[in-house]
Amino acid sequence: MVNMKEMQGNKTSKPIGSQPSADMQSQFQGQFQEFQSLQSQLQLTAMQLQQLSLQDAEITKASEEVEKSAGPFYRYIANILVAKDKETLKKELSEEKESIQLRTSSVKKQDERMRLRAEELKKKLEEMAKALQQQ
Repeated sequence: MVNMKEMQGNKTSKPIGSQPSADMQSQFQGQFQEFQSLQSQLQLTAMQLQQLSLQDAEITKASEEVEKSAGPFYRYIANILVAKDKETLKKELSEEKESIQLRTSSVKKQDERMRLRAEELKKKLEEMAKALQQQ
């Protein structure tokens, strides 16, 4: 992660005539805030991917157990235990698994876009920090 103090440099040690422009500092602050926001969003998507992975594993295990067993089968629906026949339950589990895989794919794509943007911002911030230090 980028250290803001490191990027901004020590402003108090520069002569008054060489202080960075307020506009450049403002741009830096805005870019840095966006970078921090992306870092937080990336943490959230990592947690989402972990949850989706756990759900996928649970459904896979349930499907395997349904396949091995002859029944009877029951499923919770809004705090009520409902009897299900094997084929209906297999179909429901299959649909849920497909839905989770679609969501996983979508979250992975979103994660990749955010990572690319974070890398772009990191490079811009490093360049801006150097420019601010040279002023």
